[in-house]
Amino acid sequence: MRHLHGRVVTMDAMGGQGEIARQVVAQGGDDVRSLKEPHPGIHWECAELFAWLRGPHPMAEDVGLGCDAQVDGGHGRLETRKGWSTEALAGVEACARWPGLTP
Repeated sequence: MRHLHGRVVTMDAMGGQGEIARQVVAQGGDDVRSLKEPHPGIHWECAELFAWLRGPHPMAEDVGLGCDAQVDGGHGRLETRKGWSTEALAGVEACARWPGLTP
C-alpha cells in the first residue's frame, strides 16, 4: 500500500471509477478527476452547476469559482483547454457516491 498523504493524484478516464477514488482517499491523498458523460448523474449535475456558476448573477464571485486555461499549438492547430473548479457542491446529490467529493 502506498501512502499518499499530502499528495495529489491525477488520472485519465480510469480515475473515474469509484473504487480507485476510494483507495486514493483511504491512503490520505487528494485526487483530480475529469467528469465525462459515462457518469451521467454526476456529469449532468456538475454541468448544470458550472453553467449556473459562470452565469451573470451577483453571487458568482462569492462561491469560489476557479478557472485555469492552457493554450497549446501543434500540427497546424491551436487548442485552448479550460479547467473549472469549485468547492460549492451543496445540492449536487451525486457527491455522496464519490469519496472525497463533499459539499
